[in-house]
Amino acid sequence: MSQPSFKPWMRPFALGGALAVSFFAGAAVGADSKLDEAQAALTKTITLLKEAQGQGEKFEQHRQKAVDLLTRAQGEVVKAKSE
Repeated sequence: MSQPSFKPWMRPFALGGALAVSFFAGAAVGADSKLDEAQAALTKTITLLKEAQGQGEKFEQHRQKAVDLLTRAQGEVVKAKSE
């Protein structure tokens, strides 16, 4: 019979380490899917704002500012996904 490669008292630590890795991997995947949803929502919102029709210079200024801010937000989501 062969000797175990690690001592029996190390099993709880190995199991705990494996569980921790699984948890953080799952959290990363979960966060990534939420970031994907956020990116899709931002893209749709920007498209709708660009298609919006209104009257007056104030409307156009506010619409353009909203598009600009949402475009910046998209950039932040991309950065968050790369972290």
